Amino acid sequence: MRDIIEEYAEKRAQMAVAKAEREIVIKLSCKGMSIEEIASILEITEAHVRELADKKSALNNDNLKQRTPSVCS
Repeated sequence: MRDIIEEYAEKRAQMAVAKAEREIVIKLSCKGMSIEEIASILEITEAHVRELADKKSALNNDNLKQRTPSVCS
């Protein structure tokens, strides 16, 4: 039973980190930062930045600087 609880806690922690990364990517892109800048700051690949932005379905892959009213308010 303890293993199940530990696995659940670990999974929830991973989900929280992923959500925080997505939110940071969206906020930085709304401020006009490029994919390259965001990747450098977060120390992740540009592909991962694009993937995080896609998960939110908010930004265009070709131009993260594009403002989307529903996200960049």
